Amino acid sequence: MPESHHDQSVCAGCGGVFTCGMAAGLARCWCEDAPPLKAPPHENQSCYCPECLKKLLAEERLTSG
Repeated sequence: MPESHHDQSVCAGCGGVFTCGMAAGLARCWCEDAPPLKAPPHENQSCYCPECLKKLLAEERLTSG
């Protein structure tokens, strides 16, 4: 079934459009398989897209090591 426009989220990092499982009403979101960010988006921001989340997690690993 195609996703509707309402199922789309805007990335807090790049502004790109992606599907957030929670916003789309799915039982599980793809991001639940990733480790949590030490500094998640602010309350008034949306989630990060898969690519931005991957980059942020890599940056955290580099700075915490």
